[in-house]
Formats: sequence, C-alpha cells, structure tokens
Amino acid sequence: MNIRRAEMSDLIALQQCNLCVIPENYLMAVWSWIRFKWPEITYLAEDDTGKIVGCCLCLVEPVAKETFATYGLIYSLFVSRPYRRLGLAKGLMDAARDAIFGLYEEVRFIELSVRETNVAARTLYKDVLGYKPLRKVENEYGNEDGWRMRLLRSDQTEESVAEYLAKEERLWRKVQKRKQKESEQKEQKPEEIDDLPEMYEEGLEEQQRNRARRHWERISAVFRDAWATVHHVGELATRELRRTTSMP
Repeated sequence: MNIRRAEMSDLIALQQCNLCVIPENYLMAVWSWIRFKWPEITYLAEDDTGKIVGCCLCLVEPVAKETFATYGLIYSLFVSRPYRRLGLAKGLMDAARDAIFGLYEEVRFIELSVRETNVAARTLYKDVLGYKPLRKVENEYGNEDGWRMRLLRSDQTEESVAEYLAKEERLWRKVQKRKQKESEQKEQKPEEIDDLPEMYEEGLEEQQRNRARRHWERISAVFRDAWATVHHVGELATRELRRTTSMP
C-alpha cells in the first residue's frame, strides 16, 4: 500500500473510484478545479499494483464572505470497501493535515462534514484523529443530517482561533470601509485620483505581478501534467497495438 500526492494524470481513475465508493459523485470539472487550484494537498492511496483505492480531497477557502480568515476543508474522504480497516483512511487524513498546516501558515484549523449515520467515520474523526464536533447541520445530505467537525493546529486553542476570526473580520470590514470611502472620493473629486501615495501604487503593481506569476506557474503546471498524461496514454496505446498485432 502507498499514499502519495494526487497528480493530474490520476483524475480519471480517482473519479472512477469515487463513483464506486460513495454517494457523492463529483464531475470531472470539480476534480480538475480542485487539483488545479490546490495541487499540493490532495492525496490518494494505491495498492501494490498501482490501483487507486482511496482519496482525501482537500481545499483551502475563506471561512465566510465577510472575512480574510481561511481554513482547510476535507472536501471528501473515501476508501474502497475491500481496503478498509487497513489504516488507509487515517494515513490519508494525516497526510492531508500535514500538507495543509505545512503549506498554509495562515490556516489555523481544518473542518469536515460527516453524515450523522456514519458512526464509523465519526468515531475515526473524533477518537483517532482528534476532530471535535462543532454543530449539527440539518438535512446537509438531502434528507439526512450531518455533523460539522473541526481540528485545530497544534499551537492553537479555541480562544486563539476565536480571536483570529474576530481580528480578520474586523480587518475585512476596515478594508471595505476604506474602499467605500475611496470610491466616494473618486466620484466627488475625480481630479485627486492621481494623488495616491507612490508606495501604495508600487504595492498594487507588485501584487499584480505576483498574481500574474502564480497564475502562469499554475497554467504551466497544468500543461506539463497534461502533456505527461498524453505521452503516457500514447505509450500504453503503442504497447497494446504491438501486443495485439504481434509486432516486435
């Protein structure tokens, strides 16, 4: 058994495994979007033959619309039935946790949702992995209730997380208030638009350059992965053609 980071070339096999294991089936667009935007924090499990038998699909997103605070989210966890009770679910969750907390220093906690009737999963999350129940969510899974659970970073407490959330919300409101004020000033005094501080303009330009660089780095990574996949599929097709036609 092996646990490793998921690659773009794994997406088709991951989706097929997902279709066979859990009721929540995600379109390929969802898999591609998550793998493209957060390439370092989704992990899969494979058996000794390389067959994919499980996955922990993760992302990092804002806690709410009106805040700068972000958190990690276990979007989906599944393991094929014949491979359960082998420690794969724990291994996948541990790998995802270490990746999220290791790569995203601003993330203070990870959350997940679980069906109320899935007692085995709730026990794993609470008693083995240390997630604490936050609240019950009615009809989260259609006609079935769910539980929201949270795991704090090791150096965090409930109090420090509450302070962090309050601070980021205050900062967000402050920025929105400043933007609104600038917008009003822009409408009232258009001749003063060019009087912005030079450092502020340089800061905006630097942010734009960094954003553009990260964007192209991700696009380049997608093309590299896509080319590798096409090359791999081509090799497999060539081998199969040679086998079926008895070519040397």
